Amino acid sequence: MKIYYTDRHSDRLIVFFSGWGCDEHQFVELTDQACDSLILFDYDSLDIPFDFSKYKEIDVIAYSAGVFVSSLLIPVLPHVRQRVAVNGNPYLFDEQLGLSERVLNILKSVNLDNYMEFRRQYMVETDADFDHYNRVQSLRSVESCAQELAFLQKLYAERKKEIRSDFDKAVFSGNEPFFNLKNQKEFFADKIKIVPNERHHLFFRFACFDDLLRY
Repeated sequence: MKIYYTDRHSDRLIVFFSGWGCDEHQFVELTDQACDSLILFDYDSLDIPFDFSKYKEIDVIAYSAGVFVSSLLIPVLPHVRQRVAVNGNPYLFDEQLGLSERVLNILKSVNLDNYMEFRRQYMVETDADFDHYNRVQSLRSVESCAQELAFLQKLYAERKKEIRSDFDKAVFSGNEPFFNLKNQKEFFADKIKIVPNERHHLFFRFACFDDLLRY
């Protein structure tokens, strides 16, 4: 996997597991002045090329497919204070809790001809957010996104029994299009918080990662 690290000389770190198809550009506006941050993306292994040993406190935010990836790496990260899932479920390819076959077919159909329509329909709620999203868009290729999805499916099949679901909180969009919201409410129970009038990319409603942790 790839990383994007911001060093503010803190002994506290926020680790952000991004979603499928993402890179750092979609999240660099989430500026946390009081702590360091590490954005993880483009999953092709579970190896994180980073030394966590200097940090006394770590908070984990996992988004979309990153919720599943982070659930396999819970034993790897030391001194974790809080784990928050955002618009995602650790059982990523479960028909009820994760991405249904219908949703998977939608994701697999994204290409250079229709990706703008995909963004507008599923990722953001308003035209203003659509413009904003396009300004901070991922620069990854369609091919790299397809390879990542194939890796995630293979990893899920091989390591499903190792998934851990001990998240402290879940934050979901009120109009989340990929993960069935009713099923998420049952799964996360009283841990779930809803951000109304948002679709899958809800990050424009937050100034920093810490705002998400406090929501």
